[in-house]
Amino acid sequence: VYDTKTGEMIFDTFRNLAKYIPGCSLLVLNNTKVVPARIGFEREDGRVTEGLVLVNEASEKGTVRALVSRGAKIGEVFWLGGREAECPVLVIAKFEKVFVLVLEAPEKLEATLFKLGKTPLPGYIHTPLTEEEARIRYQSVFAENPASVAAPTASLHFTERVFDDLDAKNVERATVTLHVGMWTFAPVTD
Repeated sequence: VYDTKTGEMIFDTFRNLAKYIPGCSLLVLNNTKVVPARIGFEREDGRVTEGLVLVNEASEKGTVRALVSRGAKIGEVFWLGGREAECPVLVIAKFEKVFVLVLEAPEKLEATLFKLGKTPLPGYIHTPLTEEEARIRYQSVFAENPASVAAPTASLHFTERVFDDLDAKNVERATVTLHVGMWTFAPVTD
């Protein structure tokens, strides 16, 4: 914590945030929710390739972008989560490592991901988590609107105790929805 009046810097823990925010302030939170968007794509020959569905880039026309680990060919058909999920997709375009897919049944995408997908945990999380734990722990406590492939990581520090302390100081809250896509992982360039 840096005091702009004195130039003093002190170290504290996030749970003490309310000590440093003036009463009657407004805290704006991103209420996006991480989707279990890492899923197997079954190919015509039965092989399974892992992919990441960029749910935040899904369109109402039934297209979605995805990263597919072993590549894909334009015109190739995959089944998200395997054939039994009955969620076929057709590869219609490629831009570098990103593939554009047309969903035969766009209404099945979210249900298929939540049933068969895995939470795309970042490499810096080294603690082994079950999928059930990942869906709870890699999510902000105020997450509501599913479409992100990563959590807004600063939001992971908030707990109900932190909010109780902020409420006691009359710190108001507002939410916005900003879905986190693959570009959060892109290197910063000039």
